[in-house]
Amino acid sequence: MATAMISLAAHRPDARFVLLDGTPGDDPRSGELPRITQALPNEALASSWGQVESSIAEVAAEVERRRDEGITDAAPLYLLIHDLQRFRQIRKGEDDFSFSTPDPNEPPKPSELLGTILRDGPVHGVHVIVWVDTLNNLNRTFDRATLRELEHRVLFQMSSADSSTLIDSPLANRLGMHRALLVSEEAGQLEKFRPYGPPSEQWVRDAVGRLGRRASGSTKGSA
Repeated sequence: MATAMISLAAHRPDARFVLLDGTPGDDPRSGELPRITQALPNEALASSWGQVESSIAEVAAEVERRRDEGITDAAPLYLLIHDLQRFRQIRKGEDDFSFSTPDPNEPPKPSELLGTILRDGPVHGVHVIVWVDTLNNLNRTFDRATLRELEHRVLFQMSSADSSTLIDSPLANRLGMHRALLVSEEAGQLEKFRPYGPPSEQWVRDAVGRLGRRASGSTKGSA
């Protein structure tokens, strides 16, 4: 997630980021992702635990605004959700499986807004990047229709059944340690690769520093 954020910032200096970080407080890397968002020269927000629902609502509102106004060339906006399994407030409710008619006077649930972002966001420059630990936890948030909106998937070693559910192939069961599988739904491609290790603090400082100097230089040049 750290390298994805920095790489996207390097590729698109105008990109905006909204981070939902579920890293436990006792994890050795707790707080690293929010520190990166604060250091990036891009517009970036690391939402606190109490801001999760409002942040999703704001991103969904931006998707609806761009959709209603027919905007397809705006600066990209990325919603990054790390440790999806910890965000109970955006899981599907038990009544989502019922056949009752939803109350039009009730505001949309966070899970419904997230589905809107995934479904309508990409064509309008709004994208979602999610990391989750297990398929069961993924299914607690997304139904099968919503899962199809995740066009690019990275799988680590897992059971044949879970792999088949996610990519219609048991290949992720044969990966072994220190290997991952990149799957592109749109292109129908599967590629085995060696995943990145967590970036060191020094690497992050150097990378963010270069981005900051680039942003400062472009500002001076346009003044």
